[in-house]
Amino acid sequence: MSDTDPTLPAPVVEEADGDVLTPIEGRDLTISIPPYHAMEAGDTIVLHWGGGSAPIQHQLTDTQDGEPISISVPWDDIPDFGGREINFSYQIVDRAGNVSRSAPAQITIEQP
Repeated sequence: MSDTDPTLPAPVVEEADGDVLTPIEGRDLTISIPPYHAMEAGDTIVLHWGGGSAPIQHQLTDTQDGEPISISVPWDDIPDFGGREINFSYQIVDRAGNVSRSAPAQITIEQP
C-alpha cells in the first residue's frame, strides 16, 4: 500500500444530488466506500473533509469484511462548509499500519 498516491476510488455521499448536498437538520449523512483489496476486520477508515477539519474514524468489523462500507456521519461532525465546494477523501490504515489514500471527491454543500 502506498501512502502518497491515491489508489482507492473516491467516496460517495449517498444523500447528494450529483455533486450538490443540501443539509437537512437532524439527518445523518451516509458515506459509501467500495470494498478494497486485502480488506479485513480491524482496518481503520479515516474520512477527511476539506482542509483543517477533524477526521472521522471508523473501524471495520467482521461483518463488513469484503462488503461495501456505509458510514453514518452526523451533521454535527461535519464542519460548516455551507455555500462552498469542498474536497473530501478517506484513507485506509490496515492493522500493520500501512496507509492507502482515496482519490478526492468534490461536493458543494448548500447553505442550510
